[in-house]
Amino acid sequence: DFFIYYQKSSLFYGGFFMFLVCWISIMLAELNRAPFDLIEGESELVSGFNVEYGGFIFALMFLGEYMNIWFMSWITILIFLGGNMFLVLLSFGVVMLILYIRSLLPRFKFTDLIVITWKIYLPLVLVFFVLLLGYFSL
Repeated sequence: DFFIYYQKSSLFYGGFFMFLVCWISIMLAELNRAPFDLIEGESELVSGFNVEYGGFIFALMFLGEYMNIWFMSWITILIFLGGNMFLVLLSFGVVMLILYIRSLLPRFKFTDLIVITWKIYLPLVLVFFVLLLGYFSL
């Protein structure tokens, strides 16, 4: 009820859209998905650190990666889309969005990731945070 109460405002959909865009980008970096898959990008011929594993441990690692994607999609839905009764359907849509972004974007370098987060996302999120804090304190 807490999230649904604050998501009834029309300001939520306009003001938090930029937070959602930043969240998805940061979520992709945290999940080590393209375009931020820096560990796998070290060696293109093989799958990075996955060469050392095989069989059951390899399957557990990939299961853990995809469960992490599923968990982050549930957090995204709870924060931005309102955790309602269509949680599983919405989480499937967010997972498909994360997997679709992998095929759309090229791989970034590590320096590009630092520039994006420090020079673009941090000031943008701080400005929106101050504006929304001022709005909700009235």
